[in-house]
Formats: sequence, C-alpha cells, structure tokens
Amino acid sequence: MAEYIKSELIKSRRIELGITREELAEGICDVSTLLRYELGILEPTDEKFDAIQRKLDLKGNKCILPYNMSLFMDEENYIEYEQILQMKEIGDIQMQLEQWRKEIEMTSSIEGKQFIKRIEILEYISSPNIYLKELEKIILLSIPDYNEGDFSLNRVFNLTELHILNDISIAYWKCDKKNIALNIYIKLIDYFETAVFIRESRIVIKIMINYSNYLGQMGNHEKSIEVCREGIRWSMKNDCQPMIYNWLFNIGWNYHQISIQSGSEEQKEKARKYIQASYDIGVFFNESYEALDAIQTYLRNVF
Repeated sequence: MAEYIKSELIKSRRIELGITREELAEGICDVSTLLRYELGILEPTDEKFDAIQRKLDLKGNKCILPYNMSLFMDEENYIEYEQILQMKEIGDIQMQLEQWRKEIEMTSSIEGKQFIKRIEILEYISSPNIYLKELEKIILLSIPDYNEGDFSLNRVFNLTELHILNDISIAYWKCDKKNIALNIYIKLIDYFETAVFIRESRIVIKIMINYSNYLGQMGNHEKSIEVCREGIRWSMKNDCQPMIYNWLFNIGWNYHQISIQSGSEEQKEKARKYIQASYDIGVFFNESYEALDAIQTYLRNVF
C-alpha cells in the first residue's frame, strides 16, 4: 500500500462528491469525529475507514491521490517543480533545491524524500542506465514489491509515484528495453481504467500520450490510435480539452505511417485532416508557439 494521508483522502473525496459531513458520518460515527478524521487529529480504525471508503465509492482502494500539499508552502511550488523538471533547467533546479529541501525536511513523508531525490538524480539524466538505477531506488521507498518494471496494482498510487514510474518507463525506453517500458504503461493504463477517484488528470494524460507514442514507434499503429481515442474521451471527461490537440496529432501521425506502408491516398488524407484539426484546436486553446510551429511544419512538409 502506498503511503497516503487518510484525512486528505476522506475530505477530498467527500468534497468531490458534494457530500456533507453529516451525510458521510451517518451510520459510521458522529460528525465531530469525522471532522477530527479530516483534520488528521484522529486516525479512523480500519473498520471505520472501510465503511467510509464504501460510502465514498472507493472500491478496492482504486484511487489516485493528489500531492501531499503540506510538503510545500503552497500549490504554486508544485507547478513550478514539474515545469522545471520538464524543461530540465538544471541551474534553476539547483537554485530551488535548497528551499524545497528545507520545506520537505520539516515532514517525515516518504513522498517528500522521493520529491527531493527525483530532483537530485537529474545529474545522471544523460547516463540512462545510471539514471534508471537511481529512479528504481526511489520507487522502492514506497513500492517495495517493484522489480524491473513489474509491480502490484492492488494499492493506492499517489502522483509522485506515477511521475516516477513514468520517468522509469522513459529511462527503460532509452536503455533500449522497450518491452519493459511498455509493460509499465500497460499496467498503469489498466489501473486508470478501474480508478474511481482521480483528482489530477495531467499525469494520466502524460502517461497515455507516451504510451501511444511508443506503440506508434514500434509500428503498432492501430493500437496507438485506439489509445489516442481513449485519451480524447479521458480528456473530455476530466476537463482537459486543451490536451486534445496532442491526441489528434498522434492519430494523424499514425494514419500517415499507415499510408506510407499501404500507399493509400485515403489514409494520407485522413492523416492530413487529423493533423489540421490538431493545429486548429491548438490555436483555439492558445497552445505554445513551439508546438503550433512544429505541427504547421509537419503539415507543410508532408502534405
């Protein structure tokens, strides 16, 4: 079981469902006790917690928890953290590292330790094998049954673990161990399909996009398109419409590869329409200039 905070889970899911404390507490405990659960003052017994989970429709603990917001002073630090990691701006990372370390060291959270270590090991990112080994050391802190891309799904995943597993899959791919990389994504997609409580959709979409990319690169174009269509449904369901341009571009790219293999002009025209739609949606949602320019260049060079 991943480390998570029951108080956060109870309160976040209750608010998500629009349930009052009185409604949730009925038949389980008194309202003042539930408030103490939510504040983290009192830990519910296993029996009480199971009853609360059933009432919150958290079947089989299938949920994805948000970052433990107590690790940092405010939510903007988390956004900044992921942006810096994505851009690999090592200088900026070093400038922020000490501040983050001081804030995180105030807690004893495993997630906090994973946050810091995920930053620290970026120095190895240009050496995929070393970077992979360091990432796997980090994930073992909270997923002890993890072993070379394999792990049990009978657990609660928090966002930190999902980000690390995504990093591990990318590292395996760079180490030319593509089957392990794909296996990680297959397991996570299976988890997402049965999850009933996901408050953060960006990492789910990031993982699904990477999975569709890998499938396409390995020539499994039909499966890649299937994942993209599911990604569009996921994006619409979770208010991530600006991300749809990624899915449309991937579908178009796959159809273009199919047209190259088959010589079909029909498939090529289908590819053009999807990629043009990707560009149009990107413009509508004010996507970055770099992304739009890349799509436009692809359209101009290919079609």
